This record gives sequence, C-alpha cells and structure tokens, in this order.
Amino acid sequence: MVWFVICSIMIMVLDQMLKIHVKNTIPVDAQVDTFLPFLKLSNVRNSGVAFGALRPFSILMIFMVMLIIVFFCYLIFVKKRQEGLFLISASFIIGGGLSNLIDRVFFKYVTDYISLSFFAPVCNLADYFICIGAILLIIYYFKTPDFELKHMSK
Repeated sequence: MVWFVICSIMIMVLDQMLKIHVKNTIPVDAQVDTFLPFLKLSNVRNSGVAFGALRPFSILMIFMVMLIIVFFCYLIFVKKRQEGLFLISASFIIGGGLSNLIDRVFFKYVTDYISLSFFAPVCNLADYFICIGAILLIIYYFKTPDFELKHMSK
C-alpha cells in the first residue's frame, strides 16, 4: 500500500520537475532536438484536456478529475482494492492526474513537452502515465472475472 502512494507522488513530482525545467529553458511554442531522432522537447501550453482536446478546459473538468482521483482513493482505502495491477494502474492515473491538476489550478493550462515524430500531439509524462494506467485498468478488468459493481457495495 505504501508503494502505491510513493509511486503516485513520484510520478507527480517527476512530471512537475520536467515541466519546471521546460518552462525555464525552452521558449513557449519552441522545440529542441534531443539525442533521439524521434524525440523533441517542446514547450506547449495546453488549455484543453488530453492531447489538446476540448479547449478550453473548464472548472467542471477540474472537478471531474478531482472526482476520479477521490473515487480511486475510495476504492483503495475504503473498499480495500489491493490487487497489484489495480494499484499500479490507479497510482499511474492518480499521479498523472494530480500533476496535470496542479497545472490547471495554478496556471489554467498544462505544459506539454514530449513531441514524438510518430505521434502528432505534444504531451507530457503525466499524460502517458494516465494512458498507461487506463490500459492497465482495462487489462485488470478483463483479467479479474469477479470485478463487477458488486465490489462497490461490499
């Protein structure tokens, strides 16, 4: 259980540190080459949600993200969902969600900085952790035949 909290915090802190570095070293809307030919670092202000969709991001969406985070915490700490794959997926989603939530609350936008030549939208590490967490959650759902809404009522 402790590693779940540590993992969520580490994802949030790492993404925030990278965002601070990008804001301090790369001008807005600029790109910098890296040693990897398919990767550039960018400084993009994203006022939408994942991959720049749904611009502008409203206060309603902030509350929805907070609700999702609270829901996962409820499942883990109150309903005692302790399976490893569930905890990993939840920590990825919560860590990434918290990092982007911090940006939205304090700056009204999220700094995106990862630009891949084979994937059009510029994203950040938090976005990738959220997506990987969602994929792992789907895998968990299909690998756990007794995972149904009945777990919510226990």
